[in-house]
Amino acid sequence: APLSVPRSYSLTDYMGVPPPRCSDVIFRNSSLSINMIIHFSACIRDVGRRATASMKSNLVSCISTNRSLDYEMSSLNSDNGISCMENGNMNSNGSESSDSGLEDESAYLRKKEEFNRKDIYDMESTYSVENYDSFSPLVKLWKILCKIDNFCGRKLGSASVKGFDEMRAWVCCLLTWSHRNLGGSRLEAMNHLESALFALRTMIHDFPIDLASDASIDYIIGFFDYFVDRLRREIGEVSTDDMASKTEMEEVEEVAIAATKDIGILLPVSCGHNATFSHSEKRKLQCFLAREGW
Repeated sequence: APLSVPRSYSLTDYMGVPPPRCSDVIFRNSSLSINMIIHFSACIRDVGRRATASMKSNLVSCISTNRSLDYEMSSLNSDNGISCMENGNMNSNGSESSDSGLEDESAYLRKKEEFNRKDIYDMESTYSVENYDSFSPLVKLWKILCKIDNFCGRKLGSASVKGFDEMRAWVCCLLTWSHRNLGGSRLEAMNHLESALFALRTMIHDFPIDLASDASIDYIIGFFDYFVDRLRREIGEVSTDDMASKTEMEEVEEVAIAATKDIGILLPVSCGHNATFSHSEKRKLQCFLAREGW
């Protein structure tokens, strides 16, 4: 069923202002309430909205100073990336351009218009954050958030753009399936979250004036602390060395034993609608079926 979002959150989200204060406290040994998930979603969207506004401001600054946008906006996805010519006669790799320059400029203007229509921009990409010194600390922090995976086919940035319902699904899938997932080791999701949490805290430490004492960011950090602690408790004490020494069948066996006690296990596939399973996906399915006596 669609998520029933309180009116106060709907209004602040629509108006583009920070969410109202949340009275629910996150306790590590307790379950999350729906109000907590709504507030977490609102905080994520608040950070994303402010980071997108900062990127747009940076874009305007680039245009006013006649600088190339290749460096400024190269962290955007390749499909949605923005590039332009410097001084009207150079293309993105620095070579002379004539007719192609006009086409590049036209494409750039279309992309800029598309970008300007976005309220929250998903910055998930393969580029490194550290290269973009001209971006504000908030944009760099938002890029880290966008790349956090729930190991069920969705990154946080993509879910945040879709709204509260997608954010609820992202949180639930992370807590339910990330460690019951045959797509990787049981530790992969927890290690991924710990690395992301470390990167976020490093950003806050390096830019305290810009990022510290931000209510939305503080709540997000608390939520990721909860995620890591929750997965650690559910997975138990498993070392990376132990996981590395296991065969594929032993990995499947371990995940299956832990997961089939309650709701089962998840096998992510990359085949789309009508392609075939990869060799690794077939092997994991065969191992699981063999374990179940097929």
